[in-house]
Amino acid sequence: MYSGGLRVQPHIRGHIASCNGRVELVKTQVESYQMGGDVIALDTQELQARGEETRRMKEERLLAFQRDVKERVRRKERARLNKVSDTANTHHIKKETRSFSAKRRPLMQGRGTPVISEVEVTEAGSAVQRARLSLLSASRPTSPPPPAPSTPERGEEPCGEVLTPATLPASRCCGHRSAGRRFTAPDRLALDRRRSQARQLHMFHRLYSHLEREEARQRRVRLALQGSAEQRKRENEIQRRMAEEGEEEDGVAVSVGSWEEEERERLEVWEQTLALERRRHRLQVAKETERYLEALRAQLRDRLASCPTPPPPLCSCGSSLWDTHPLTCANNCPFYQNPRAYASALSNLLASLKL
Repeated sequence: MYSGGLRVQPHIRGHIASCNGRVELVKTQVESYQMGGDVIALDTQELQARGEETRRMKEERLLAFQRDVKERVRRKERARLNKVSDTANTHHIKKETRSFSAKRRPLMQGRGTPVISEVEVTEAGSAVQRARLSLLSASRPTSPPPPAPSTPERGEEPCGEVLTPATLPASRCCGHRSAGRRFTAPDRLALDRRRSQARQLHMFHRLYSHLEREEARQRRVRLALQGSAEQRKRENEIQRRMAEEGEEEDGVAVSVGSWEEEERERLEVWEQTLALERRRHRLQVAKETERYLEALRAQLRDRLASCPTPPPPLCSCGSSLWDTHPLTCANNCPFYQNPRAYASALSNLLASLKL
C-alpha cells in the first residue's frame, strides 16, 4: 500500500536499526575514551607531583649528608691542629729545658768541684720558670668550636662547594672501617676529648717530673757553690792568719796545695791520736772487766768452799765450772769473747747460792 512517502522494505529497516546501534556503540566508546584521557592526564599530574616531592626529599637528604661530612672533616682537622699545636708546644718546652740543662751542667774539674757561677744558677731557675709558665698556658682549655651551619630552607641553594665521592677524603669515602661503622657526633667528640685529656695528662706528668729533677739538680749545684764559697773563705782566713803571725816569707802567699797538705797532715795526726785514744780506752775497759771477773770468781770460790756439792759447768767447753772463760771457750760457745754474758752468769749463780 502506498502512503504518499518513501516506502522502506522491512529488511532495510532492520539493517538501518543495526547501523544505528553500531553508531551508538561507537559514540559511547568515543565518550569513554575522552573520559579516560582526562583520567590519564590527572594521573600524570599526580605522578609528576610525587616525583617532584621525592626529588626534593632526596636533595634535602643529600644536603644533610654533606653537612655531616663537612662537620666531621672540620672536627678531624681541628683535632689534628690541636694535637700538632700541643706537640709543638711540648717540643718547644722540652727543647728549652734540655738546652738550659746542657748549658748549665756542671763541669767537673780536679777533684770533682763544680765550677758554676751564681748568675748561671739564676738563669737556669728563670728557664725553669719560663718552661712552667709555657706548660700552664698550654694546659688552658681551648676556645669552643664554632656553631654548626644552619639548615637551608626549602628551595634555597646550599652554600659552599658540594661534596662528592671524588672530593671526599679516602678514609671517609671508601674506608672499610667507616663504611660499616656508624656512630653519633657527640660520642665521637667525647671520646676524642677523653683521649686528648689523657695525652695531655701524661705529657704534663713527664714535663713536671723533668722540671722537678731540674730543680733538684740546681739545688745540688747551689749547695756545692755555697760549700766552695765557704771553703774559699776558710782559705782566705787561714792565709790572713798566717800572714799576721809572720809565717809568710817575702810576701809569698801559701798556695792552696800547701794548705791542703797541711790539712792532710793535721788530719792524719788527729786520726792517729784518736786511734791511740780508742786503743787505750779498750785496754782500760778490758783490764777493768778482767778484774771484775776475777773478783766474781774469787767470791764464788769462797761461797763454794762451804757447799758440799759443786755446781755443774756453765757450758760444754769444760768439765767443771772453772773451765769456762771468754778467752778459752770455743767459738760456738755463748761465752766466747763475751765477758758481759759470763759476768752475768757468775752473778746469777752467786745470787742463787746466797739464797
